[in-house]
This record gives sequence, C-alpha cells and structure tokens, in this order.
Amino acid sequence: MEIVRGNKQQQLQTQRHLDKLRATLPYDEFSKKTINTRFDYWINSPEAQERINVPLFKEVAAATETKIQVYDPNFQLLPFDRYVLGKVDPEDVDTGGFNSRYSRGFKYLTNVGYATLLNNRYTDNANLVTVELARSYLHDSIHAACFRTIRLLPEGISSKFLVYREQYGVNFRRANGSSYSAPYTAEESPEHINLGVLMDGITVLMTAEKLRPYTTQISRAELNDMEKTILADIDLNFAQLSGTYKGKGFHDQVTVPSQKFISYWGGDQLYELLKSSMLTGKMREVVKHFDNKAKTNNAWVKIFKVDSY
Repeated sequence: MEIVRGNKQQQLQTQRHLDKLRATLPYDEFSKKTINTRFDYWINSPEAQERINVPLFKEVAAATETKIQVYDPNFQLLPFDRYVLGKVDPEDVDTGGFNSRYSRGFKYLTNVGYATLLNNRYTDNANLVTVELARSYLHDSIHAACFRTIRLLPEGISSKFLVYREQYGVNFRRANGSSYSAPYTAEESPEHINLGVLMDGITVLMTAEKLRPYTTQISRAELNDMEKTILADIDLNFAQLSGTYKGKGFHDQVTVPSQKFISYWGGDQLYELLKSSMLTGKMREVVKHFDNKAKTNNAWVKIFKVDSY
C-alpha cells in the first residue's frame, strides 16, 4: 500500500511527479548499463515462453497472492506488465536469476520490477528457470506491496527526484536520507539487526515458503551440479551452497542473521507479526511484542533506532 503525505498542495505535486515517472516503462536506462543483458520483454511474451513454463508461473503467482492476503487483504503481486525480464549473454559467466549482478529488483518510484532469467549457459530446465524467476518476482512483489508513505522533498534538499519514501514497512527515513534503523554487522544478530536487512530476510523466508510446494516437484536426479545448487539456494538449504557461490554471501549477511534474530526475539509469533506489519504499516502489536519480550518499555527504540535519527 502506498500513501502520499503532506498538505493538499504537496500531495497533489507528489502524485503528479509519481504519475509522470510511472506513465512509461523506463527500462532502456537499465539496458544501457551493461552490454551483457537487455531488459525488454515480458512474462507473456514469445521470448519468455521459449524459456519458462508460463502456466506454472501463473499458477505459482495466483496461489501465492491468495496466501499472502492473510496478512494484508489488499496484497497484490506486481502486474505482469510492470515486471521487465532480461537475458544474460551465454558468454557471460554470471548465473543470472536472483543473484545476478544485472538484476535490479523493484523500483518504487517507477513502480517497475526488473529480473534476469537464469543464464542458459547453466540450465535449459524450463521448470527450474520458471521457479527461480518466480523467486525474484515474489520477492520483488512483496517489497512492492510493503506499506510506504511518500512525501515531497522540503526546500533546501536537492535530489534527482522531488519526493522521498518516509516509511517503508517497519522502517523510516528522513528527507535528508538518514535512516531510523542503525547499521549492523551479521555478528550482532540475534541481539541486534538492521530493519532493512530484517525486512529483506523476511521476504526471502516468505518466498521460500511459498515456493517449496513447487521446488519439491523438480526431480533432483535430472539436474546438473549448478542446477542443484540453484535449487538448494531457493530452498534455503545453506549446507549445500559452496563458499564461492554468490548466493551464499547474501544468505550469510541477510537470511541467516534474520532467522537468528526472529528465533531469539519470539520465533513464529514474531515472524507472523513482522509479516503483517511490513505489509500494513501497523506497528503497535509488533512494538508491544518487543516490550513484552525484553521486559522493558521502548525496547523497539533501544534495539533498532540509530542515535542520530
């Protein structure tokens, strides 16, 4: 959900700016950033249908949308025509997919998501490519659906854009870019974690949960070593990921610290509260949870807030 804040004049100016940004699909600027990837086709396009199982993809999307609406009845996945796909040149050693250095994720100002398919240098398994694309798509759709408030930048602050995101899920930011949440290192979990990292970790966990019924249908016996690694990555089977695999570093810095933090501070109960708060922006219950768990007032502030905010 997105809400525009400010007085009536500021809201009008903000909305006009967003409408202008979102009137077209600005994928050309991303294509220009690399000669090895082009972002210019869609899930329903003939190019996509050559590599993915489109009916399977749509089945995953429909089932996931319904399940996540338990946490927010307004939840919707990104429309297919707001999600741009790219292909990695087979001469490139980049794996493509969620861990590709070329994938751009979701951009809230333009309301467009960008993902690359797995590089066919490594796989031509249509179902694996489909489920891996669904991973990126679900991840980006959850980010897109997280509650956010947008405000007009005040005078005196210059930026490429006229607006900024004030609240995003359970995190906040000031017009000058300063974040509510303190930075952290992975070693500080489970006692502390950055809210942005925690939200990303929860999104990874949610995505893996929703995809598990489909990853289990892919026969491991027919996969090559890289395909097995990619499937283990989607399933969060960390023990099967080598230290040289790019996704291992992401999980070490994001997923594992998030799992440890959630387990330490309340397990499934906290996990459910955080999913709801991220999507709805409602903070009361999750803040109350930390007070009760820490047996002190203002526990949320003590755990998360940076002193300079």
